[in-house]
Parts: sequence; structure tokens; C-alpha cells
Amino acid sequence: MLKEWLQQCAFDHQATIVRLEYNFVTPDRLYAINKAHLNHTTDTDVITFSYGSTAAIEAEIFISYQMVTENAHKYIQSTENELLRVIIHGFLHCLGFVDNTQQTKEQMRQLENTWIDKFHVKHHSNE
Repeated sequence: MLKEWLQQCAFDHQATIVRLEYNFVTPDRLYAINKAHLNHTTDTDVITFSYGSTAAIEAEIFISYQMVTENAHKYIQSTENELLRVIIHGFLHCLGFVDNTQQTKEQMRQLENTWIDKFHVKHHSNE
């Protein structure tokens, strides 16, 4: 279901997935990646490394499941929805979306919510 969902997102944004790898790591490992590669000294739940173009997605996405569960609790979300959020968040970065201003953060959040909703509609219609 996740594969189809991501392929639909790519298709809707005129892109194809060449190679897409999700890696689940500890919060400490994600912090180390964040510091070493992005020179950020903050915790995060997802980091994306995009190697292709926005039309031909080749990427590695690193996620801390522990951070996902903590954020789900913090933001009163289900763990499933929070996990879907970081999965699609990383993928949207591959498509060229950024979240470095308040306006682009709001746009990213709207896109995340749209795709989370689409996942659930597709999932429930197949049951």
C-alpha cells in the first residue's frame, strides 16, 4: 500500500521513482547524520538525501521511529498518521518542496495532510 501511495504521489507530480530507500534508525544515529551532513545540532524525525532530479526520484530517507512515536504523543496523533507524515514529508522534499519559511512549512503541512488522507481513502476502499 505504501509503494502504491508513493507511486501515485510521484505520478501526480509528474515524477517517477527510480530508487527510494527508507532507513529506520535510532534518534542518536539520526542526530549524528543531521550534524555530520547538514551541520544541524537539533533532533529531527526525518532526513532526506535526494540524489536524482525532481522528475526521477533517487533518494535515501532516514527516519527515527522513536521520534515518530514521541511526536505522535506530543501532537495527539496516531503513530500511523505520524509515520505516514514523515514518510511523505521526506518524499515531498524529493519532489522539490521545501519547508524553510513559515509559508513553505504551511504548504508542506497541507500537502502532508492531503496525502495522509489519500492513503486512508485508498486503504479503506480496498478493505
